[in-house]
Amino acid sequence: IDTRFTALGKGEWIMFNFKEPRQFDKLDIAWYWGAERKYSFEIQCSNDADNWETVFKGNSSGQSGDFETYVFDKTVNAQFIRIVGYGSDKSLYNNFAEVR
Repeated sequence: IDTRFTALGKGEWIMFNFKEPRQFDKLDIAWYWGAERKYSFEIQCSNDADNWETVFKGNSSGQSGDFETYVFDKTVNAQFIRIVGYGSDKSLYNNFAEVR
């Protein structure tokens, strides 16, 4: 994988704008150094990019660089998705290669 998002610090985030609301019930993330590090993060959804609902909070497996699927507690209708990172078990860097 040739791309990645990296940010240093707890609470750093990246936001995706889908231009119109869509239904989501999961997100797949491929973590950079995913087989060597366990990342702590939240997935949040919004329709206005101001009010956010946390739909997943947890950790990556730390065992794979491939996509890992994070299933939400419920299906949400959202225009924006944001991944908020809290670093890994090795550092405060947040790294992922791809999201789908």
